Amino acid sequence: MATKISVKIRKKRDVDSAEIVKLVNLLPEYFPEPNLGAIETNIDSLRGFVAIFDNEIVGFISFLIKSNNAEIYAMAVHPSFQRCGIGQRLIEAMEETLRSQGIKRVQVNTLAETPKFANFQKTRKFYAKLGYKEKAYFKDTADSSIEILVLEKTL
Repeated sequence: MATKISVKIRKKRDVDSAEIVKLVNLLPEYFPEPNLGAIETNIDSLRGFVAIFDNEIVGFISFLIKSNNAEIYAMAVHPSFQRCGIGQRLIEAMEETLRSQGIKRVQVNTLAETPKFANFQKTRKFYAKLGYKEKAYFKDTADSSIEILVLEKTL
């Protein structure tokens, strides 16, 4: 599907967790272990939104708030529904909520450019299109050969 589709965006509920984990399992190239385990462990405690199509969760975004800043914890869209505007709608819903709460900045960590993780180029382009700018780089604490890129947007 490469066209916009009609989905309902709503706040994430605790009962959504199992379906979110099932969705994340469809994207092992973006959520390998230990990331998948961290999502399974933490998803209930995070704020977020889900995208619903035909009574199924086809996308989600989770985030946490620290002072006047927010951090996107995880986001995913079902492979069959990517490039349909769902990710953008999830980001917009989150940003609208954050603005209404006085949050000034949003950050997201993603993988920096590297041949080993070429699929993350789409992720970086997606966030850049939505106004997220490169802020910093750091080495992954679990694997120092992996460089993390911090992207930030001022709301």
